Amino acid sequence: MFTRFLDEGPPGRGRSRDIRSSTQSSMKRLFVPSSLYNGNMRIVRPPLIAGFVKLGVMALAILLAVSSPPTAADTSTAHVVKGDALMAKNDLDGAIGEYRRALRMNPRNAQAHYQIGFVLKTKGDLDGAIAEYREAIRLDPKLAEAHVNIATALQGKGNLDGAIAEYRQAIRLKPDLALAHANLGSALRVKHDLDGSIAELKEALRINPDLAEAHRDLGFDLGLKRDMDGAIVELREAVRLNPDLVEAHSGLGDALRFKHDLDGAMVEYREAIRINPKYALGHFNLAGVLEEKGKRQEAAQEFAEAARLDPNLNLRRAGSRNRRPPLPPH
Repeated sequence: MFTRFLDEGPPGRGRSRDIRSSTQSSMKRLFVPSSLYNGNMRIVRPPLIAGFVKLGVMALAILLAVSSPPTAADTSTAHVVKGDALMAKNDLDGAIGEYRRALRMNPRNAQAHYQIGFVLKTKGDLDGAIAEYREAIRLDPKLAEAHVNIATALQGKGNLDGAIAEYRQAIRLKPDLALAHANLGSALRVKHDLDGSIAELKEALRINPDLAEAHRDLGFDLGLKRDMDGAIVELREAVRLNPDLVEAHSGLGDALRFKHDLDGAMVEYREAIRINPKYALGHFNLAGVLEEKGKRQEAAQEFAEAARLDPNLNLRRAGSRNRRPPLPPH
């Protein structure tokens, strides 16, 4: 499943990104990878901008120097700041240690629970992460970002209805949280509610027009709705904002191919492969266009590479000749 975690901290703090991906696919119109059709998860992450962490440590040191004696809350906050610094260095175990020290000093530190939840989610402990996020919400019921993160964890566990409920709760608490709308849109796609998905993605982009992944997802939705011109506009914007979005290039290639622009489609498939040479679907799609253009020897090479990377793709080769991508299930 191609899963994208796009991280944004609480209000007034920095944003960073943490991405992991793999390449399953669905040979549907726009060749939407199954994960994209089945939803993308973005997690609202604690702030990890190095400059902010350093400034935070300096400011806290000055504050503690002029305050005598420091309170338990001050000391707890100091451990959270140290944990953030260790997170910035990818020292997850060290970060958890500091956050737990923060909680020993101040058990009601909601931010420490929030941070532990993110670390546990990063380490793959979804149940532990959910428990920490729920405790953060108990201590701070207005923490909308924690609801988003619970939703991503529930979606990872296959509890889509629970995830949708958490996204909606996040939006009730904070209507301008763009990533909550974007994630809800992805989840609604899984439920085959394309109109609902499109509405949420458009709202996410109204709030933050620079969310490349939301443009990508909206492009796929429009393609699934047979609006190829709209799909092309959104997918082009996605790759403009983030040229490394492999699936956006591949989807744009599919939309152009549907419009009989084979040369344009080839450009996009080749770019997808350049970014990720192991992207089997990109090789397969490129092979199909090359075959349509009569370049059978090069097409055979691309088919072979696609089959090597994903043997299941080769099973579709016989039925791929001179066919435009079919519609996906609704």
